Amino acid sequence: MKPFIAIDHTLPDHHRHQEFDTLEDAQAHVDSNLPNGFATNNPGGREDFWVVDMTAKTITQDTEAEASFIKKRNVKREIERLETLPRKIREELAALGSAYAIAEEEAIALERAKL
Repeated sequence: MKPFIAIDHTLPDHHRHQEFDTLEDAQAHVDSNLPNGFATNNPGGREDFWVVDMTAKTITQDTEAEASFIKKRNVKREIERLETLPRKIREELAALGSAYAIAEEEAIALERAKL
């Protein structure tokens, strides 16, 4: 990741950007290619969570939304891991009193409650 970017965010919820080694290079790119863009420091992080203010010519990271996304993704991955044994088999084993199957069902229910 390079420290500076040239960004064009003329369409809501969509942006184009390119990374540069110097702010001067980024600004030169804006001057020659992006009439509605600006050059600034690269905020890093996931681009999906950038909040671009074209008026103030700033980019901030929506860390709250990003943390929520990561938490949900991790919960879904844990549910997938726990559901390696097909549901019908787990339910039948649980009905027969299998401690493993009962524990797995409880763990899955716990993870689903986090969503």
